[in-house]
Amino acid sequence: MPRSPFFFSLRWKLAILFGSVFLLMHSIFSYFAYRHAIESFYLDRLKEHRNHLHIARALTEDSFLVLEQLAEMLSIFVEQRSHSATNRGQTSFTMLDEKWSRWQLSWGIENIVFFDRNGATIKSWGSPMPTDDATIHKVIHSEIPGHRTICDTICFQQAVVPVIGRSQTVGAYGVTRSFADIMIKYKQATGADIGILSADTTLSGAPEHPWPYQLAGLTLSDNKGLYQYITAHVALSELNNQTKTIHLAGATYEIGIAPIQEDKKHSPLFLFINDTTEIEENLQKDLQKVWLYGVISLLGSLTLLPVLLHYTFSRVARLSGALPLLAAHQYDKFRERVGFKKIASTDYDEVDQLHQTALTLAQQLQSLEQEVHSNTLTLIKKSRELAIERDFIRQLIDTAPIIILTQKLNGIILTINQAGVQELGPEEHSIKGKIFDLLIPETEWEHHKKLSMLRSGEITGQFQVDGQLISETGKTRDISWLHSLFNPPNNPDEAVILTLGVDNSERSQYQQKMLTQPSQDPVTGLASYQQFRDELTIALATARRYDYLIAVFLFDIDPYEEIHDLHGPRAGEMMLTWVARRLKDSLRSIDRLSRINRNVFALLISHVKTDRLGDFAKKLIQDIGAAPFIHAGKNYRLDAHIGIAVYPEHGLTPNDLYANADAARLHARQIGPGSFHCCRLSRDGQLKIEQLLNFRQMLEQAIMKDRFVLEYQPVRDSRSSELHHYECLLRLPQDGGGQLLPEVFLNHAEELGLAGKIDCIAFKQALRALNETGRQGKAVRLSINLSGKVFEDSGFYDDMAYLFDLYDIGPEKIIFEIPEAAVESHYTQAKTLIQQFKRLGCGVALDNFGVSFSSFYYLKNLPIDYVKISAPLIRQIDQTLDDRMFVKSLSDVAHTFGKLTIAKSVESGGALKTLQELGIDLVQGTLIGNPESSI
Repeated sequence: MPRSPFFFSLRWKLAILFGSVFLLMHSIFSYFAYRHAIESFYLDRLKEHRNHLHIARALTEDSFLVLEQLAEMLSIFVEQRSHSATNRGQTSFTMLDEKWSRWQLSWGIENIVFFDRNGATIKSWGSPMPTDDATIHKVIHSEIPGHRTICDTICFQQAVVPVIGRSQTVGAYGVTRSFADIMIKYKQATGADIGILSADTTLSGAPEHPWPYQLAGLTLSDNKGLYQYITAHVALSELNNQTKTIHLAGATYEIGIAPIQEDKKHSPLFLFINDTTEIEENLQKDLQKVWLYGVISLLGSLTLLPVLLHYTFSRVARLSGALPLLAAHQYDKFRERVGFKKIASTDYDEVDQLHQTALTLAQQLQSLEQEVHSNTLTLIKKSRELAIERDFIRQLIDTAPIIILTQKLNGIILTINQAGVQELGPEEHSIKGKIFDLLIPETEWEHHKKLSMLRSGEITGQFQVDGQLISETGKTRDISWLHSLFNPPNNPDEAVILTLGVDNSERSQYQQKMLTQPSQDPVTGLASYQQFRDELTIALATARRYDYLIAVFLFDIDPYEEIHDLHGPRAGEMMLTWVARRLKDSLRSIDRLSRINRNVFALLISHVKTDRLGDFAKKLIQDIGAAPFIHAGKNYRLDAHIGIAVYPEHGLTPNDLYANADAARLHARQIGPGSFHCCRLSRDGQLKIEQLLNFRQMLEQAIMKDRFVLEYQPVRDSRSSELHHYECLLRLPQDGGGQLLPEVFLNHAEELGLAGKIDCIAFKQALRALNETGRQGKAVRLSINLSGKVFEDSGFYDDMAYLFDLYDIGPEKIIFEIPEAAVESHYTQAKTLIQQFKRLGCGVALDNFGVSFSSFYYLKNLPIDYVKISAPLIRQIDQTLDDRMFVKSLSDVAHTFGKLTIAKSVESGGALKTLQELGIDLVQGTLIGNPESSI
């Protein structure tokens, strides 16, 4: 590779750059370190000066306190004498005269003086000292000790302490001592010199004495020359509240002054002299070391940097020189040139990582080259295997027990496998070319319809349907069909239908057998409890239609429990079978006998007459007890307790009729064996029956005459107020005017089994309304409330699908509202029906959402589109914090699962604003729009 004549190595560029940065940063850091050291030094010196000042003043105060203590002790020895003529007090100083010499030596006292209450000197001991009348009068009158400093050529401390008599101040003691002890103690504590400056106004303005103070004492007399130098060269103001450094005769001193007593106006001054020569020298030595070490480290760094850069970039250069070997596929030589270092090495760095990456790349390139070669060989091998697999699949299709055929869009069969030939006819060629639709019974209109939709493109992908197949011999087989539309690779422009069929005939027979088993009691062969309930429901509907009576006899057999406990369950079952056989022989063919549980039987009798009930019950008891039941050589007499309930006198629904018959049976047991009892309803029970009869008559007339009407209430977007859909509200007009709301009659309709018919009427009216709006050019959606009884009607979905086709209405225009309580009690059926609605294209809303503990479970597991929040949670939501928090939680969870939320019963602006803040999607209520008779 050619090299540029202006090539300048990157290692030198980096060395110059980093060296310049190091030099600059070192200079800046060193300068700031120097400044910091100097400032720290002076701060430490100032702190030490303040500490010395504190020590001096503390020693002074302690000395004053000692003088006070001595003066107070002296006042104890004062004795009062009273003369009878004048009552003039005389003071006795006998004790003080005797002990003066000893106290003077022990306490270091210079003078003691006693003043009378007028401040006059009564007696003095020791060297005479000047007095201050103002201080003495102040102490006597305030009765508070006073301190003063006396300075001339020598400084003294004086404490004046009042002497208190029995009722008044007698006088005062003044005790004086020298300042020398304080200065000596200061010297011992700090190692520094201290002096006392006393004010001398006579010296003010004198050239040889520029300070108005004279030196009254100094711990080190050698420093007097320093004092004279200071007074000549330093102004007194320069030492106020600060220290000053003086360099004199090769030494360094720190000078400072401070008043002895801060509260005194003309107090003498402390003069502080501290020799800092050694400290200054140590500071300079430390600073020199800092600079020296910094320069050495800088020079070392600048020397080491080019060496490191040279070593590093030489490794990079070696790698760049080896890269062309990869292009030549010389992988081993490349690895030898680059070298290898373990990742766990302590000196592993970025350059080593770059080398490792290059080695990995070389390994991958070599592996890729080998893989390409290997894949070429594998491709040849796979081609051969695919040919074998193709032949195997052909054989598998022919032998698989599944009908596999292909047909054109016009239904002509193109191909069929061997299983299909066996199901349809003896010859394959006789099946090819036939129309597939002829193999399906004409009664399977849904299968034909979906197959036509798949061929026309209305259904995309595939669909599955259970149906039948008509063979060449005319036999029918139950087949589960799967039809898929696809484009074969050999002719992608022409679509073909792939049809798979699984023979379910044996499984259907087995399922039918399993379905019939629960309807029979396995012990007696009679109808089971569930079968009895179904037959009772049918019997009630028939009796209601043709207006005749039916009776339910509910009875138990004794001694079943005794036989069961003594001889075991098998013996008890034999007794029940024996009873069932005897009763079936004596009953009419139209009477239905069932075993309910254990030893309880039910007998359903149609076209009964109330005056014959007693005779029928007696005959039943006689037939049961006509012959004893013999087991294990022992005879058992059988007795029955019979309870009787009659439709419609004792109940209009299966639940009421069964419950009243059971209550009558229990009453018969209290009477005794072989007894019967006919139900007698209370006044409330009779009123309920009468009310149900009235409702049944009213509802049946309304159904027959199609008197139900719908009103339409708008449901709008909570923010934009845009119309989303209308809810259909069912109403029943009354002859005298007014309308009944669903809350009044719907529960009775469900009890009477009429709710399904009412749902169908409402649905038809909604479809008619959609037809009318369509003719008017209005595009609207309607929501319809369904009762819980639709989950018990297996044909409801088929009826709805038929009505959609009949009225030519798209299912996407209907939203079915299903109550949450009904979903909770019929969850499996509800899930199936909702899935059917969704496949049809309808919307589904869960009504009264939030009243059940399972609400969130339904959100997750049911394919619903809307959740309609219960009205009690909405009406006062702007005033109730608990309702707001609960609705907020419901809304958040619903949105998490992709559902829209609807709030009904919105009746105030405050509630609407709160719902908007909570993120509710749709709103409905009198504030949004009143129900109207037309759209």
